[in-house]
Amino acid sequence: MSKTRILFLAGVSLLPAFVKRSIYRHVFGAKIAPGVRIGFGAILIFNELELERGSRIGAFSLIRVHRMHLGPRASLASFVVVECHTADFGSATTVSPWVNIRADHRDPRATLRMGSESWILETCYINPARPITLGRNVGVGGGSYMFGHGLWLSKLEGYPVAFGPITIGDDVWLPWGCFILPGVEIGSGAVVGARSLLNKSVPAGALAAGLPAKILKEQVAVRPDIPTRNAMLLEATREFAAFSGRRIDISDSGNWTQVIVDGAPLMVLAHSTTSSAPPPAFSDALCLVQTKYADATDLHSRVLSLESYQACAYEQIGPLQRQWLGHLRLIGFRYYPIDEVCVES
Repeated sequence: MSKTRILFLAGVSLLPAFVKRSIYRHVFGAKIAPGVRIGFGAILIFNELELERGSRIGAFSLIRVHRMHLGPRASLASFVVVECHTADFGSATTVSPWVNIRADHRDPRATLRMGSESWILETCYINPARPITLGRNVGVGGGSYMFGHGLWLSKLEGYPVAFGPITIGDDVWLPWGCFILPGVEIGSGAVVGARSLLNKSVPAGALAAGLPAKILKEQVAVRPDIPTRNAMLLEATREFAAFSGRRIDISDSGNWTQVIVDGAPLMVLAHSTTSSAPPPAFSDALCLVQTKYADATDLHSRVLSLESYQACAYEQIGPLQRQWLGHLRLIGFRYYPIDEVCVES
């Protein structure tokens, strides 16, 4: 890319947002959906750029890539650097401030991909010299490091030089201060202890911790039964109402628990996998079922599955329900709108 183009794009970063979007679209062929926000001083240097609805790039960020994709509601905060060949951020992904993602942007092997609802917290350093892939709902704690390479001294003199991909499955938790070396795979559902060094792969569902990390538990999670899970959801819903100063009414009707907030139906919660259709008065509520989404769409127009966490289209979920679902993040709850990602096979 010529220096003239780089200087021009740096100048564009200082223009009002609507002017920037127009230039990126009409001069450089970028695909930018409605509702996209690009912060002041954010420099975007690219060959191909796609920003889907509701995505955001924060102020004073630097994006230097050949191909860049931000899915619906994906967010790169201020002072983020993304410098690699290809970067693909799925729906509702979040990259917090002062995260550095750096590799040789000319090398097609330098790729980063994040699945939906994944999060990279502050001050992480990620070097995708070889492909780094994060699945859905991966939490990377602040101050963590991932390296697709390990080198300094000369291989010709017999010193170790390593290159390799890093692959992380779905629903993985890496607390703060983890260090992941090239060639490591972390299976879905695994949890890693804070301040751990991973130089070997971790199987699905396991708990690993240490320096270097060792397997402490083969299976870290035990899924609660339906009544226990429902009680957790209702407790979090009462908290939501209390924190936001709203009145809440909870009642049971047949195989459903009905929740009304400030006089408006919020949700209905199925008691079992065989619940029949919810009460007609709750047609505007979000219907939480204990089966797969695909098996329950004939029950209600607004369905969220507690089996797979597949949900109806994002625009079908009301503003209050979105606030409530956001509050449920405090207990680790996630959901995947069907118009953004399909999680059911």
